[in-house]
Amino acid sequence: MRRLLRTFLLALPAVVLIAATCGSLWLLWTVYRAGGFGFHDVTLINDWFSNALYYAQPYYVTATGEMHLRYSFTPTVLIAAPLYLFTESQFLLPALGPVCLAIALWTFYRLFRRLVKERLPDTVAASMGAALLLICTGTAYTRAVLLTPHYEIFYLPPFACACYLAVVNHSRNRIALWFCALVAIGIRQDAALYFLFQFGGLAFLVSDRRAFLRRNALLLGFCFAYLLVVVLWVGPALQTGRSSLEYWYHLGDTPTTIAAGLLDRFAQIPEELRHSALYPLNRSFG
Repeated sequence: MRRLLRTFLLALPAVVLIAATCGSLWLLWTVYRAGGFGFHDVTLINDWFSNALYYAQPYYVTATGEMHLRYSFTPTVLIAAPLYLFTESQFLLPALGPVCLAIALWTFYRLFRRLVKERLPDTVAASMGAALLLICTGTAYTRAVLLTPHYEIFYLPPFACACYLAVVNHSRNRIALWFCALVAIGIRQDAALYFLFQFGGLAFLVSDRRAFLRRNALLLGFCFAYLLVVVLWVGPALQTGRSSLEYWYHLGDTPTTIAAGLLDRFAQIPEELRHSALYPLNRSFG
């Protein structure tokens, strides 16, 4: 009986994640069959994926005659284009959302198990992991993200893999780590900003913080430089009628004021935490 219970608890995280993923796919399929997804953005994104494969015109939107790259710098999104060789269904983009989320969450679960390996029994860690997976897949925010299919969710799997590889810390993983990081920050023009702080935050989870930062200082510095180059030069060179700073207008209207506004958000953390306002705090970062 004890062995059966142990087996059940160890398998519980996988069961929870598979059930949540299948449920999300079924929900998205019913919405898709009911015509709940329109041109923005399912048809639009599927269009420039298809044009990349069949007409060698990546990011070209047939309906508007424009290059989508002019509106959002997303060079590594095309890594998903080969999937469109297997189906012509418009449902592929909505379906990729739960799949990407499942890959990322399972990778983070494995990372969690590695971090607590010497602190918690396997069954306790698995039970906690199952609970965390249930929370992550069952929130209103997760449902909202999945019900508005877009390519930003492609950021999660490479970012999660980069985090896992960084903690594993084997020399043979450095190339894979950099590859995952490059894919993640190329998903959108501001992805490097999120990667910079999220990946850097791993230093507070590992036992040797200084060693982690020393090993990954070059990667973090590259992300910061990439962010500056894309936002200050690449974005303005490609875009017409729009600013590459538009995602941060709530922080300021110039690079300097945006940087100051971002730093001011960090200064608000102690006050927000004092009132347990985690939701408003997260929203304030955009």
